[in-house]
Amino acid sequence: MNKVITFCKKDCCPVLEFDEENGVIELGDRDGVEGTTIWTVDQFKDFLDAAKAGKFDSVVEKVKE
Repeated sequence: MNKVITFCKKDCCPVLEFDEENGVIELGDRDGVEGTTIWTVDQFKDFLDAAKAGKFDSVVEKVKE
């Protein structure tokens, strides 16, 4: 059984779909302009850990400017 989380900000509503049977996470919107990315659970965990550690802070700050 897949679990789906949709979160919206402005006009974009990305989707996280957790495929427990296959152990993968799909990020994005198949019908949206951004497309999708498929990650293993371990890859997604590594990404979240890096984000929490501030790895992408400088990128986010540049976008805000």
